[in-house]
Amino acid sequence: MSFSVRSIRLLDVIPLRGRINDVTLNNKEHTMPQYAAITYTADVDWTAPEQAAEMAEYGKFGAAHADKIRGGAALYPTATATTVRVTGARGGDVVLSDGPYAETKEALTGFFLIEAADLDEALRTAAEIPAAWGGAVEVRPVIEFEG
Repeated sequence: MSFSVRSIRLLDVIPLRGRINDVTLNNKEHTMPQYAAITYTADVDWTAPEQAAEMAEYGKFGAAHADKIRGGAALYPTATATTVRVTGARGGDVVLSDGPYAETKEALTGFFLIEAADLDEALRTAAEIPAAWGGAVEVRPVIEFEG
């Protein structure tokens, strides 16, 4: 598999509360940058009936921001995870472990792919994700690869 990285220019690198203000990608296909809003919440089964009220809040968020959301998914609980490691680098022994890598209060439970004019707009949108109200939402610029 081969791919090339599109060039990235960091603009406005004067820190605003310790972050980069804006990231612009040299990509004529997208007029606005994309950001991953990664959610960290209690490690629950989002398909369970007891999560219905909170899932309704996510539905409201999705409807309110449908013009910005380009993708996303909720994840099953970490108990359903399998961790894969390769010892000794490429070609080494594959070691599989059931469950998550580490015990934590909050787990990675999903993500949204958000299109926004700049980081500040992405952060305003992320603040409305229900995960931000009792957990955390990490926002990162997305690097797009060709190929």
